[in-house]
Amino acid sequence: MTITPKNFDLRPINIIVNMIVWILLSILTMSLPIHAQADIPKARMDDYIWEVVAEEEGFGAIYDSSRLCQPDNFASYQYCRQQILEAHDNNLIQQWGLADRMVRELDTLYINVPNRQYPLSFRENQSAVYEEAIDYLALSGFDKNHQQLLIEKQMWETSNTIVVDLNTGRHQEFYGSDLSFSPDGSYIVTVETYPDFEQVMLWKKDAQGVYHLGNMEDNGYDVFTDQLAFYNGTNNTVNLHKVNLQWLNSNSLLVDFYYKINIDDTVAYRVRFNYIKPDDSSKWQVIAVR
Repeated sequence: MTITPKNFDLRPINIIVNMIVWILLSILTMSLPIHAQADIPKARMDDYIWEVVAEEEGFGAIYDSSRLCQPDNFASYQYCRQQILEAHDNNLIQQWGLADRMVRELDTLYINVPNRQYPLSFRENQSAVYEEAIDYLALSGFDKNHQQLLIEKQMWETSNTIVVDLNTGRHQEFYGSDLSFSPDGSYIVTVETYPDFEQVMLWKKDAQGVYHLGNMEDNGYDVFTDQLAFYNGTNNTVNLHKVNLQWLNSNSLLVDFYYKINIDDTVAYRVRFNYIKPDDSSKWQVIAVR
């Protein structure tokens, strides 16, 4: 029997393991034979579609605001950042007309739900071992028609998304960000945006209303990675700016990744995918759009 102390935080260990895996993957990619790398097709200048892009939004904008914090120590920096996130979320709560149902106080969101004696609470978690390991929370969306609230959780360089049903209080956490429901609600899509590990994740709803992640290999992951390599090359030094998701219908989804050459650029090029699910199939297929 393995005994784990209650207060022992495994997140720093998991982070180290993930870093080792990423390093090994990078070494493996670099060790590919020259002829194998040369066989990967490269986009020409007229293959790129460029668009003017807006300034950073979401956690990117919050991060920029947090640069205004000039702390003497981590605790004071943390308090300053919590105030920025509190103002950000309460501003959105006012815009969405939810001020009578929820509020953010520093690191915690409180949500009143019908038929519950006490409010739901979502609080940022801080590691008991590593002081600066914190899961930051910020509101990212609200679907008024379905009363669905989206909370983004940022962990180091990656993000998860929590969906809260404001009618029932039911909630579920999903890997990835930019969460979007299919028109009929039977699927959810999220995106992993960590550099060199981008992927699109499709989740299917079961009879109990819980969503489950599908097998990425079944969703044409090789097609996905080849398309990114076509535009970005094998030495990916470009900067992912944003992702746009557009449901054409419940069986067809357009996914657009926008990349900047330099982080301060005002234009970005688009890398597009079309995820489709034939009516007679339960599996999604991905088409690289060029």
